[in-house]
Amino acid sequence: MIDDYRRTLMKSGVSLSADVLAERVADRLDRDREPPLAPVINATGVILHTGLGRAPLAEEAVRAMSAVAASYAPVELEMSTGRRGRRADVVRD
Repeated sequence: MIDDYRRTLMKSGVSLSADVLAERVADRLDRDREPPLAPVINATGVILHTGLGRAPLAEEAVRAMSAVAASYAPVELEMSTGRRGRRADVVRD
């Protein structure tokens, strides 16, 4: 990030005080820490909108995903045999 500012300043010939630079870096860090996804309201009239992640998941699906995401899960392990499985098989089922 500092290198980006350095290159920009060298190209433009403009100088910044240390305080202004520190403020810009802090602002950039704040923006970078914001989660890239946030809930929005779909007011488009299109129910399965590809730009909005298609359709919301059912509550039951959210609970199931949350329970699995909070622990270890046999993603590539076939529990019946103890052997390595295929990740796509779990998703398919």
